[in-house]
Amino acid sequence: MAGLFTIESGAARAIWLAELSIALDEAHEMTCRLGEGTVDLELMELHIRIEAARHELVALRYATARPKRSSDLREFEPDRTESPWPLAGHAA
Repeated sequence: MAGLFTIESGAARAIWLAELSIALDEAHEMTCRLGEGTVDLELMELHIRIEAARHELVALRYATARPKRSSDLREFEPDRTESPWPLAGHAA
């Protein structure tokens, strides 16, 4: 069934994301070391692309961790019926 989430697929995705994170961190460190004391535009571009990939990876992790259904969002929302800030001219 398409779109079916299983624990195994979630674990495989988590492992893949962790391995990718390690590889990107190593590539980031390498470009930092190679670029010390030099001005190499190609190396700077590579460094920026690696940084962008690292940020995309964070977004993927966040997308995996956040609730998917609006009913799941309720557990993150405070139970509040009144505004915490009094309106001007109104008694609290």
